[in-house]
Amino acid sequence: MILIGVGAVTAITIYYLGKKSWHALHRIAGITPGVMVYQNPKAPLLISKLQWQKLELNPAHLQGLTNDLLRQLQNIDQKLAHFESYQQSLNDNHQALSEAEFIAHKFIYSRLPEMLASYYHLRQSYQQKNINAAKMSEAEQLLKGLLDGIEARLDDVLEKIEAQHWQELKVMKRYLDTQR
Repeated sequence: MILIGVGAVTAITIYYLGKKSWHALHRIAGITPGVMVYQNPKAPLLISKLQWQKLELNPAHLQGLTNDLLRQLQNIDQKLAHFESYQQSLNDNHQALSEAEFIAHKFIYSRLPEMLASYYHLRQSYQQKNINAAKMSEAEQLLKGLLDGIEARLDDVLEKIEAQHWQELKVMKRYLDTQR
């Protein structure tokens, strides 16, 4: 009877300490057990579940886009959100946009929806006429190249913005250093 009691207490103690240790290990690693859900990065994206921060795109025009193109559009949207927050601070300080910023803005808000609409209509036309996959592939490559161009232009603008902020900080530091 005593052995059974000691065995039960030992088992409960080992279980309790094991569970506490497991949670402590997760706390040290900076994660909470059972909270994080794995999402496969290669899983197909559902257009109905896509959330856009700044882009306003016609969901019908997104039909038929590959996962790579949809992910690239999401990257552009994230970069655009960063760009928009910078533009908002410019508007608060009554500063004008540079030419590169204006062109990037024009490409994203005017040309991007036009390109997606053109691709969508080409895709619909080719599907109705049962045209071979080579033309569809060529249209997809053209769209990918255009998205690459827009993303590169946006990256350039964001790099210039970052460089400008670094320069402003350096100038202020030099100013403060000379005032000693």
